[in-house]
Amino acid sequence: MAGKKINCKADKRWKCPMCSSFGDNVVYETTSCNPQITKHEIIKCSDCGSLYYSGEDPVLGYENEAMNKNYWIHYAQIGAGITAMLEPLFYLGAKAKGSLLDVGCGFGYVVDFYNKMGYGEAIGLETAVYGKIGSELLGAPIINSYYADCTEIKEKKYDIIFSCEVLEHVPDPRSFINEISAGLDEKGILVLTTPSSNVIYSQNNPAEVIASLSPDYHFFLSSPDALEKLLRSCGYKDIRIDDNGSRLYAWASREKLPILQKHVPWNDYFQYLKILSINFDSNVKTGALQRLFKDAWNTGNYEIAINAYKQLEDFTLDEYNLDFTYPDIHRYNSRKSIVDSIQKNPVWYGSVLYYGALLVGEDRNELRKKFRMLDSAFEILKYESSFLDPRLIQESQHLLPYIENELLKTYEDIVSINALALRFDKTNLSIRDIIRIITNIIKRLMGDISWWKNNWKTRL
Repeated sequence: MAGKKINCKADKRWKCPMCSSFGDNVVYETTSCNPQITKHEIIKCSDCGSLYYSGEDPVLGYENEAMNKNYWIHYAQIGAGITAMLEPLFYLGAKAKGSLLDVGCGFGYVVDFYNKMGYGEAIGLETAVYGKIGSELLGAPIINSYYADCTEIKEKKYDIIFSCEVLEHVPDPRSFINEISAGLDEKGILVLTTPSSNVIYSQNNPAEVIASLSPDYHFFLSSPDALEKLLRSCGYKDIRIDDNGSRLYAWASREKLPILQKHVPWNDYFQYLKILSINFDSNVKTGALQRLFKDAWNTGNYEIAINAYKQLEDFTLDEYNLDFTYPDIHRYNSRKSIVDSIQKNPVWYGSVLYYGALLVGEDRNELRKKFRMLDSAFEILKYESSFLDPRLIQESQHLLPYIENELLKTYEDIVSINALALRFDKTNLSIRDIIRIITNIIKRLMGDISWWKNNWKTRL
């Protein structure tokens, strides 16, 4: 699936879902999985700045049987950005605690976090099949229903109504907001996230752009102004919108909103992941451990990271017969489809190899091991990027430049140490290893000129 910026007119004027204006200014074009459409035209609304798809029915939906059956595995193992979902709630500070309704809760991580970490009584609504699976595996209260049809909660009022990455999936956002707002307490807070229309201008990562546009699945991408006007028209008086270039965060209340505090309580989050890490399901378990390892490492909580890595390393060897220090590249690079990828191999393997290499590399005597893990991580993630759906390779695309840079630095360290030592045994590298390393580096630099173009200034 690919896309590109263009500038032309559509065959007719189409209605903007956010402001109801009509337009025909096409600014982007993508391919489609729907054989009856083949390609999508994306129109920029001249009145509100939102992006939306032309056509009577641009959404294919989530009816793909293979995806319905297997998507939850990818989501549980690596796809769900649990911190990204929780962040806009954490920013409410003390007001984050209270009763919560999660509309379109997906697998149910936010609902589960609230209930298990004592933040408040939470319940989720999700009609997709992975909501039912999440409810069973997490033990989270998730109802398979739309809000309007859910008699179980019809009279209930909530302190917080949360809807993460749902708005863009509905054809009539105004009706959706009005519908779910009926369940909000008079002093309650509505918290929304949705892709930003600015993504095609602010992001250079094609995977990030395609994931936000999600052709065949999204109706539109709202602009910040359009979302604020929509919320105001639905009766909200105090509204805050934050745009990070690819995603909009919105907080709205009929009363005065609290001062937003951009703070993540990492201890609560890490404790929740530790709870998930003893789950009976291997996908939930390893997904929690790899998040705990990476997020603890990135926040400087190294003791937590090392413990999580050791647990994940042992479990991976027992459960999948995969070794971190001697990666099986062939096993990963023989995958042909997303179903094959998800069912037979943990989808976090490549990214964990990268972070594991950083951990191993803290010991200068383990440069050979570090390089081997980095090289394998690069090959695995690059291969994934070549055949997986662009919506599923955001992390791969994000990590690849960092891995390549770390490979080159590690190679330089190896050469420097050997030049000083005048023998190979200090790094445990043979002449054959050095030749292989140099050959791989030359091939990589010659095969990826874009890396050199982007990084030559920092290398000189």
